[in-house]
Amino acid sequence: EGRRLDLIVTAEGVYLRGIVPSEAEGESIFDSVVALVSPTPVINELTIVEADPGTTAAVASINEIIGTSLTFESGSSEITPDAAERLDEVAAILIDRPELRGVVEGHTDDVGSAADNLALSEARARSVVNYLIEAGVESGRLTSIGFGESRPIATNSTAEGQMANRRIEFQVEGSV
Repeated sequence: EGRRLDLIVTAEGVYLRGIVPSEAEGESIFDSVVALVSPTPVINELTIVEADPGTTAAVASINEIIGTSLTFESGSSEITPDAAERLDEVAAILIDRPELRGVVEGHTDDVGSAADNLALSEARARSVVNYLIEAGVESGRLTSIGFGESRPIATNSTAEGQMANRRIEFQVEGSV
């Protein structure tokens, strides 16, 4: 929520630029980057922009509606009736809060080839974005990206784990 970060590597060091919602979070991110790139110098150019309470509440509502993720049937990018119901609620919030942007991340299990799974994950993310646009959310506020099978949240050795991995995740940010 309210975060946008860039790491720019130059001969002088790594520039950390972006927007974070609090000083504490900025310090935490800076410390993490320093630990990762040490001994390379890190130049902190983070900007603190606190979200208003309405934006924070809207983001919390969307996170509660979506839960961890929305899942799909094997090999499918079709929105299920349960997902449609939850996406209708998300669309209503996004329409009411035009300062919010969303990134829809598509994921798959590891059944099939990596290339096919990447394409399927992209199709899943696009289907959610298209659904939200058809529900009235402005297209410029939504982005989709597919990760294929590269980010499992459960084991792929069981049917339950595979189902959990066939999902989208919705990242929502407040605009600044």
